[in-house]
Amino acid sequence: MRTPEIRRETLLISPILVLFVGGSGFFFLVGVAGALERLSSPAIWKVARATGIFLPYALSVLAFLTLHDRYLAKVNFVVDEAAEVLLSLGPVTLVSFLSLAALGEELLFRGFLQEGAFRLVQFLFPVESEGKAAAWAIFLAATAFAFVHQRYRTYPTAFVAIFLVGLFLGWSYTVSRNLWIPIILHALWNAGELALYIVWRKREPTNPRGRKDVLWIPLVPDAHDDERPGECPHVHPGLPYWASVLLVGILGAAFVWFALDAFPELLRPGILGSLPHELAVGAGDEGHVREKFLSLEKPRPWDG
Repeated sequence: MRTPEIRRETLLISPILVLFVGGSGFFFLVGVAGALERLSSPAIWKVARATGIFLPYALSVLAFLTLHDRYLAKVNFVVDEAAEVLLSLGPVTLVSFLSLAALGEELLFRGFLQEGAFRLVQFLFPVESEGKAAAWAIFLAATAFAFVHQRYRTYPTAFVAIFLVGLFLGWSYTVSRNLWIPIILHALWNAGELALYIVWRKREPTNPRGRKDVLWIPLVPDAHDDERPGECPHVHPGLPYWASVLLVGILGAAFVWFALDAFPELLRPGILGSLPHELAVGAGDEGHVREKFLSLEKPRPWDG
């Protein structure tokens, strides 16, 4: 298989731009003091606990993808041009890209969009509890996180998987109030996904373009085949794109309902041991302090 040609400098521009935009928005929303607090070094055992919860969750998401590929899309091999480009680079560039991607995307989607969505919901619906605002903020940020990965339009099931991972990353940030937790989990997901692809890649047939049981994920959406001008690689989407969007909406609604009605303790900051248990965010007590839109004068309950 021919790897798409791309310069290392060009590859690193994307995460650097995301890092700049996300970091600027994050500092604008929470201020220097808030940023320093949310970027303080987390305790090792808290990271270990979050990782221990995340690993079986991530394996379940990967199992969902595997079952889809095998029984719905009926493919035996996956060719991901983005992964091929990364694997063609040196180890230093690869580690730099994965690290910058995790840091930049978490600053953008959790630090900026999720924080902004929380404030926006509170501003538009001031009578709602902090728990409900936090649940909707997690859902909105995870949806944006999934939609941004538009190259998966040829593989809509991955859109659902990224949304599910985004829900967990948003939840980990909400209950820990530390941005390093989702950054580390995001980096683990990227590394694990690439490692599994390497294992899968060893089974790749000699001529994947000539087979109909190959799922081809282009580097750029709707890009033409670089070895067959005017043609697009053969793909098996399996789950239609509209169905994946509908599934994301159903899963998001289920998450909001579960977090608010079935198990409100899910959004309790102390669930990761980061704050005392009595500071439950989902309780909706009248004594909870409300925040005005973009106002940092009064701390939220989970900010201590």
